[in-house]
Amino acid sequence: MKGTTKGAPISFAYKGCVFQNFYLTGDAAGLASKLTGEGISSALISGQEIGKKIINLCYKMNKLNMFLKFKKRQEKIEKIANIFPFAQKYFLKVFMILIEKKWIQKYFGI
Repeated sequence: MKGTTKGAPISFAYKGCVFQNFYLTGDAAGLASKLTGEGISSALISGQEIGKKIINLCYKMNKLNMFLKFKKRQEKIEKIANIFPFAQKYFLKVFMILIEKKWIQKYFGI
């Protein structure tokens, strides 16, 4: 099957989800991963949390806050990898081994 593929930039620069009476979720809120490009889980989490916030303005959005901690940690790893571009392949291999460890999973909230 012939066709063309197209892409578009994905926003990963999180600035917030709640702006007075406007709410942003997923890619619109900049929740996509810069490291992996993944955004479905952040869209689902933020959508659920924003829905609860709309119903109850006092809702703290704990799941979203946990996800934001994970996102910040992931972005730190990405920055380190960019400092050493020649070692990125090995860095990924080591990370894939370490992600199996419970203490790494706890750090990333997995």
